Amino acid sequence: MEKIREFLKKEVVLVVAALCAVISCFFVPVDKEYIGYFDIKTLISLFTMMAVICAIESTHVLEVASGLLVKRLKNTRMLCLGLVFLTFVSSMFIANDMALLSFLPLSAVVLKSTQQEKKALFFFILQNIGANMGGMLTPFGNPQNIYLYNYYNIGNGEFIGIMLPAFLCSILLLFAACMFVKKEPLTIYTEETAELNTKRLVIYSIAFIIAVLMVIKVINYYVGALIACSIILIFDYKSFYGVDYMLLLTFCAFFIFTGNLSRITFISNFLGNIVQGRELIVALLSTQVICNVPTAILLSKFTSLYSPILIAVNIGALGTIIASLASLIAFKLYTRNFNESKLKYLGTLFCVNICFLVVLIIVSLIFVL
Repeated sequence: MEKIREFLKKEVVLVVAALCAVISCFFVPVDKEYIGYFDIKTLISLFTMMAVICAIESTHVLEVASGLLVKRLKNTRMLCLGLVFLTFVSSMFIANDMALLSFLPLSAVVLKSTQQEKKALFFFILQNIGANMGGMLTPFGNPQNIYLYNYYNIGNGEFIGIMLPAFLCSILLLFAACMFVKKEPLTIYTEETAELNTKRLVIYSIAFIIAVLMVIKVINYYVGALIACSIILIFDYKSFYGVDYMLLLTFCAFFIFTGNLSRITFISNFLGNIVQGRELIVALLSTQVICNVPTAILLSKFTSLYSPILIAVNIGALGTIIASLASLIAFKLYTRNFNESKLKYLGTLFCVNICFLVVLIIVSLIFVL
């Protein structure tokens, strides 16, 4: 019983997601359409990237990189700016979830080595927001963008034009938020100097590049995953032990839940009746409940006005933790590395998100909609 309690406490998001999935199954009996719920490419990308990151971490590169960051950035405010905008910019090219998987572990190492763990909550939340907001500018920055870009056949220039005001505003908001971090000198308190395994780092960097090329669709998902995972299997199979399989199960549970919601007749009819002329508000509210990707897929069937849908499913990632699956990744990595209250993290995330969201809604209404 003690182990069960510890599991429920540690994996609260997975438990809630699983309960929602099970309840939804009573309304939509299991059938062959369930297979289509799962975004296999997303799951493959997550698994491969997590395995590669675990392998890279074993070379001690994060410890070495944290030392370089401390020397260059010198104080906590500059460190916050550096980490947040590294995540922000990278999400434009490798997608929001992969940006978080790449840079949140680095943040954890830096904050622990400098004994600044008390700032981890704010750092992780701003990096979470940075990943979601940075990815909204490009058609491949967020999963929902890929779908809407192809479904409505949006031109590249028009796509960027729609998202640019919110994107630029989010840069200003993130910069302003980083200014709330008090300037404190950074000092590394770790006594042992980590020795970088250069040979392994080069090998795993190749696997990382392959994984990134897979995510941005330069190479086939299955081929990329096979090559990257084979490299890790040959040189350090224990890296697979570090993969967060509970996170993958959480994604699967949400796929089932949101897939079933889209097939429940009265929910679909309800959305069909209210979405016309109210695309922005309906999409924003829907995103808070069933995540941004399913919202994009669901609401696109009921309207030809794609601008408000596109804006809503991107800035709507700011809100509840299930509004964006990338937010689940940040939450899991935070709770794995730090012992702060989960409720404190969720409450702070929601409050900061809402502040950003209100401003971005106003900017989008003025300059686009």
